[in-house]
Amino acid sequence: YCEPLFVAPEELDPLEMLDAANILDRLPKDFFEKIESKQWKDRKEVLDDLLTLLTQNPKLAPEADYFELVKALSKIGLRKAFKNHTINVLEVCLDRFREKKPNVLEALRETCEAAYPGVGYFTFYC
Repeated sequence: YCEPLFVAPEELDPLEMLDAANILDRLPKDFFEKIESKQWKDRKEVLDDLLTLLTQNPKLAPEADYFELVKALSKIGLRKAFKNHTINVLEVCLDRFREKKPNVLEALRETCEAAYPGVGYFTFYC
């Protein structure tokens, strides 16, 4: 048995090196009003703001409650078609229930309760 001359270092995930940011605190105060505005310019303006925040902060704080943001985006973008993605959201949420922080657990519970009607009983039990 020979030792290899070169051992490849573990691959680093660049995202792991970044600080997590809570973008919710940085959204415009009227974000949720404007995202549902009848005026497309208002919607575009706040979506551009959100895109800028997400581009500048690629790693999101896991303890933040993104439920209202996801709900607003799915309402204006995917509407009823978001149902197709609900199971993916639930998988991530269920995986995070190991978390000990009460505020994170509460947000996860609320998200799962809101998403459950969209996927139905048979998705989980069949």
